[in-house]
Amino acid sequence: MDIQLGKAVDDGTRIGRIFASVFFLLVRPIILTTRVMLRKDLGERYVSQQNALVGALLIAAGMWLTAAIPVTTEVVGQNEWGSSVRLLVREDRSTVSYIIGSVWLVMYAAALLDHRVRVRRRYANGVRWHSRCAGVPRLSGTGEWAMIVALGGLAYLGFYFHLPFFAALLTASLVLALAEDGHAAMEFWNRVLDAVDGEIEAENLGKAVKDCLSPDRVEGVHAPTPAYVKDEYRRRIADIIHTDQAVILTLATVSSASTTTEHGSIA
Repeated sequence: MDIQLGKAVDDGTRIGRIFASVFFLLVRPIILTTRVMLRKDLGERYVSQQNALVGALLIAAGMWLTAAIPVTTEVVGQNEWGSSVRLLVREDRSTVSYIIGSVWLVMYAAALLDHRVRVRRRYANGVRWHSRCAGVPRLSGTGEWAMIVALGGLAYLGFYFHLPFFAALLTASLVLALAEDGHAAMEFWNRVLDAVDGEIEAENLGKAVKDCLSPDRVEGVHAPTPAYVKDEYRRRIADIIHTDQAVILTLATVSSASTTTEHGSIA
């Protein structure tokens, strides 16, 4: 491991990881519009009241916009002389919009209620659960992917039947959910690697300091340094160790003398 290169890369990627975390935190309400129905046992802070409320408002906004903005389509017809003409037809989608929006809101509310029941049940049973957990699939195995594909098909039908707001919200929710899962997996693996690196450094660097080894002799760590730096490193480590030993010896001597004096006064 090259410590210098590793630290530079880590500092460079840490900023990107922070921005990614903030981004997924901001789009969490969009993700929740489908995630609460696809997964169970989500973390308490993952489904906050603010995110749940904004998610419901997004569904309601899609329903209202679809109903309020009529769709204009172009059809080909014939006039009274038999010539082909293009006509613009305004289609009212309010009924379909209210039906789809109401069903979505009812399913969303039921999933949120199930989430709250599960949270209370965990507290009652003393179960410890990560508050930012992204949940467990309601259908094991390939069941979740089958549900995602089905919802993707519904999104396509939404675009086909001129329901763009519902289709866009559904598509964004699914895509962002998959992206968030990938980001979470990467973050977890980085934590595992950080733990492994910390163990290597704690164990091998500690042994190297104890044996007064130069950086290029540390097992599990690659730190190329010039020869004069190696000598200076060994000298400093030796001074530190000798100083510590002298302090320990002095403390032991003082402690022994104090004990002798105390025993003498008792006698």
